[in-house]
Amino acid sequence: MEGVSTRPGGPRELPGGAEGQPRRHHLSRERVVCRGDPQVRLARLRARVRDVQPVERRREARGRDRGRRGGNGLNRASAPFEEHWRHRHLLDMDGAGFSGRFIPFLESHSLPHRAALFLAWFDERLQEWQHYVPVDTRLGRGFWAVLDFLSSSEVVVDDAGFRQTGDEMAERIAEQGRDWAKRALRKEDMQIYMFRLLLEYGRVVSDDREALAYTGTGIPDW
Repeated sequence: MEGVSTRPGGPRELPGGAEGQPRRHHLSRERVVCRGDPQVRLARLRARVRDVQPVERRREARGRDRGRRGGNGLNRASAPFEEHWRHRHLLDMDGAGFSGRFIPFLESHSLPHRAALFLAWFDERLQEWQHYVPVDTRLGRGFWAVLDFLSSSEVVVDDAGFRQTGDEMAERIAEQGRDWAKRALRKEDMQIYMFRLLLEYGRVVSDDREALAYTGTGIPDW
């Protein structure tokens, strides 16, 4: 390149100096070699990369750490889904979307406590405190107070004079939810809901949507 010295270890002459003289930028031979030599660059890169364990080994290590935190099994990394049925109370919370565990919880003999953020197709078919126990998503002191009562033998009397303990109330709600899930939350009910949703979507996107609307007479104006 014109105006640039290529001598190893010598000064590099760059154009644009004062009074037309080339600027000189001194680089040591060691620095030039370290930047250009592939072997040196590879050695430095290897020194910076830490030893990364395989994914499975990291998961096993995390599982061992959780197991050492307590011997009651509460800190285990995971548990088989069937193990949930050993407990009388089950807490269901939404994640990135609506929970897919709630209906199996409802079909069991356990009492589901639901903390929901997202709407689901079965929301209008269920009644709080009749089929499940609603829970605040913040899981404040109210949740623990309700859980403590539903696990106790404390007797309460409702407006109709019916006496029952907290355990009996929890069992009654759990069985009512289980029976209703078998009748109203079947696979056929989900298909019917999806079919009605597609019908409504077709009406909304149609230019003749007013003529396709339901008039309340039992027969659409088609």
